[in-house]
Amino acid sequence: MARPYALRLARAEACTHSLNGRDVDERFREAGFRDEHRGENLGCGWGRTPREMVLFTFRLMQNERSWGGPHWRQMRDTRWRSVGIGVMAVGTQSRIVYDFYGQPAPDPGRPD
Repeated sequence: MARPYALRLARAEACTHSLNGRDVDERFREAGFRDEHRGENLGCGWGRTPREMVLFTFRLMQNERSWGGPHWRQMRDTRWRSVGIGVMAVGTQSRIVYDFYGQPAPDPGRPD
């Protein structure tokens, strides 16, 4: 789920949780994630290599520790049981998507 969204963001040169009218909750439901406890962090790089963008955005999120910022709180939430991380680059656009989920990730081969 995270990797395809990172690719769509990079292609669109966008940095948003809602792209083309589809928000994060809709993307979770469509991917088979039924639990309501879910979240997403994004990192975006314009003109940075994927490695530079990942390090830059991760450090920004870590720096929120001193004031309890939203990205820091999301990463530290003890209710998460699964996380998907996708990194993609298209030209000079690089993106990272962290999708957090409150239950173990659904098994795509097992019916609900």
